[in-house]
Amino acid sequence: MVASFQLCGGHCEGVLKTGKRCNAVLVPGRWHCDHHNPDALGGQPTLENARCLCLECHAAKTGIDMAYIAQSHQREAKNIGVPWPKPSIKSRGFPKAEKPKREQLPLPPRKVDAYGGRQ
Repeated sequence: MVASFQLCGGHCEGVLKTGKRCNAVLVPGRWHCDHHNPDALGGQPTLENARCLCLECHAAKTGIDMAYIAQSHQREAKNIGVPWPKPSIKSRGFPKAEKPKREQLPLPPRKVDAYGGRQ
């Protein structure tokens, strides 16, 4: 992890949506070391596969990686004949009881002083 931090020069190696490098300064405790190609998708635990990312870039990359990993698991299950669980059907539940209507009570009269203001 230290070697990866030294290689990145203390700057985030994340890639923004515009295609440019994030380049945020990495502060101790506010960055993660991440695999560019995740283990679940065939990535190797090597220094060449390691990237230092700020927390924002790491969160964004992890979300994308998790979607690819889920797709990979679905394809694998389909290829070996394992049925993939379908989303559960949401029941209508119990019928809702009608709420008793709340009576609108009249508001108490406001006290107004001689000049038209509230007391």
